[in-house]
Amino acid sequence: MVAGTGKGHYYVYDAAAKNLLISASTNEAVELLPGDYLINLNATGTKQPVTVREGQQTTITAGTAMVAGTGVSSYLLYDASGKTLVTTGWTNAAIELFPGAYIIELYHTTQPLTVREGQQATIMTGTAMVASAGKARYTVYNTSGNVLTAAYTNDATELLPGDYVIEFDGVKQPVTVRPGQQADWRGSR
Repeated sequence: MVAGTGKGHYYVYDAAAKNLLISASTNEAVELLPGDYLINLNATGTKQPVTVREGQQTTITAGTAMVAGTGVSSYLLYDASGKTLVTTGWTNAAIELFPGAYIIELYHTTQPLTVREGQQATIMTGTAMVASAGKARYTVYNTSGNVLTAAYTNDATELLPGDYVIEFDGVKQPVTVRPGQQADWRGSR
């Protein structure tokens, strides 16, 4: 059984990860013959080995990860190396994961995250916005000058905490995004 919130789904494979044997919701036990298996949680890019012994219940306890924000942005979640995509998610929606180290990427910026057994790991975003009359586009850059995203004026952009540069109407201005706060810039239009 994979213990969790009951909202996730896990998949049991043979030890070689070649054959899917059964699947169930988290907190739902499945019966298996004694032996070695691989468990995949929420169809993520990671599998965890498990050994089932005769007459015993084997339980793996998941944790959850959440990028807290407005709920309108999607993010990528990588393994600790940052090279293997594990899953994707939406801000403000928890994802059940095996305990371990991960990297969150939102608009080409990253932040580490550690998921612990039975606990929720949370990263809180902030927002940046250019307030202006009318609808014009603004661009968000990292401090190295790389474009991260663009949005329309009066629409907030969800970002990981940190320093950014916003360009609007040919003018660039540095902004600092803090967790749970909005960095506003009043445009010239």
